[in-house]
Amino acid sequence: MPKISVIMGVYNNQNTVKAAIESIRSQTFTNWEFVICDDGSTDKTWEILQEYATADKRIKLIQNKVNRRLSVALNRCLKTTKGEYIARMDADDIALPERFAKQLDFLENNPEFHACGSAVIIFDKKGKERLSKWKEFPSEDYLLKNVFSPHPTVLMRKSTYDALNGYANDYWVAKGRCEDLDLWQRFAEKGFKIYNIQEPLLKYFQAEEDYYSRYTFHNHLALAKVRLRGYKRLGFPKYLYLKALREIKIAYKKKILKFCCSLFNSLEPSALH
Repeated sequence: MPKISVIMGVYNNQNTVKAAIESIRSQTFTNWEFVICDDGSTDKTWEILQEYATADKRIKLIQNKVNRRLSVALNRCLKTTKGEYIARMDADDIALPERFAKQLDFLENNPEFHACGSAVIIFDKKGKERLSKWKEFPSEDYLLKNVFSPHPTVLMRKSTYDALNGYANDYWVAKGRCEDLDLWQRFAEKGFKIYNIQEPLLKYFQAEEDYYSRYTFHNHLALAKVRLRGYKRLGFPKYLYLKALREIKIAYKKKILKFCCSLFNSLEPSALH
């Protein structure tokens, strides 16, 4: 029986998934299974996964015929896991060799904690790297501005995932692409505790154009809804609800800017002189 079950959803990651898988296979702690759900990829991702599953029996594959979004893929993975602990992984990140050993050591020796994250080394396509640390003992008010830990760094007890019923997949979470934020809100609501190791245990890919910057107007509105729902769930004072509405402010700024750019581009050259 594996001690750790690694779960990962992938979608059109043919250029990065090999490095992600190899980083798990290179862990110093080896008693794991790796459950990967291909979420309807249209490139060579599925073929790459099959090659790895043939070579390493610890790798288990699930396939969605069409793209159903990350939370659905992760929940499908969770249903098949056998480990006492669940490790998250993303297809464009790289786990450092001691990740599982150090996180497992912490949770085994600190039963009052339910999850363990870590600092990360953020890198981009040009190879630029920078260290990013997260609060060592984050409390629920940390959710006013951030999540508890970068999700691909997390090792969580399976019993904790079970208590949370996995990932939400309602309209707002799916539209806001914020299954991690929603999970942490419910995690905090139950009084669960997370510790972040201050040493980087994962290399976290971030494009030059940050994922968040590519949010559409409706993505921001949905994220605002999820933030507000979480603030109510956690009993935050109502005056703090304004922090959730910052997403709407960002959304409108983007919409106005897009309109102005479109208007400018539509003008005849002669109208600009």
